[in-house]
Amino acid sequence: MKDKIWFFSLLIIAATTALYQRAPLAEAASRHPFRLELSSGEVVNEEMLPVKVLQRPQGGQALLKINLDEHRLAKIRVHYQESPRQWSLNIGDSRSNNGYSGDGGHQTHDSEIQIVDSTMSVWGSDVMVEKEGRQLEQVRDFVRQGQVVEFEISDQKVKWKSPQTNGELVSHFLFALAGQDDMEGPVNRDIFVSLNRVVAGPHRSGSGASWVEVELIR
Repeated sequence: MKDKIWFFSLLIIAATTALYQRAPLAEAASRHPFRLELSSGEVVNEEMLPVKVLQRPQGGQALLKINLDEHRLAKIRVHYQESPRQWSLNIGDSRSNNGYSGDGGHQTHDSEIQIVDSTMSVWGSDVMVEKEGRQLEQVRDFVRQGQVVEFEISDQKVKWKSPQTNGELVSHFLFALAGQDDMEGPVNRDIFVSLNRVVAGPHRSGSGASWVEVELIR
């Protein structure tokens, strides 16, 4: 009888130990960044995170989709190997964001961030009255050749950082990532990131961005 009790006690200890070891491993996988290199096409950690490459690197451009169903915040870092020219970055709340607070009618919540030449700007969604103007922020000389810029995006909040400046915005006109109803499209917790083009396509394009990293925080 004592042998049986001893055996089952060992089983309970082993199961408990495995349970507590699994949680840190899952958290570590969540924090390990996804990375995409435009020049080589190399993608790192794609299978571990809910980041999908919608357009593989082609012609110096790429498109990502980030899902935040199980995370509260996305950190997006972009490196500029060359000086930014025209449309080098677009981060949007809609799959058809195309710059200057616009999309193809797929989402009411369609706020976006763009870098055109060296100027970064943040634009509100269709929830805003258009005549009020949807540009919420503009930062000139935001990025230069050889620099890394970073954005933190969570529900209705954006932070940005570059070697020249940093700042943040909180507004219900920004990214809707908490299951808010949408008058034009389905409820979602997705973010789209396009390099050297807008999210909607290559009709607005540019150059300068060379790699992107995505880190997701629970």
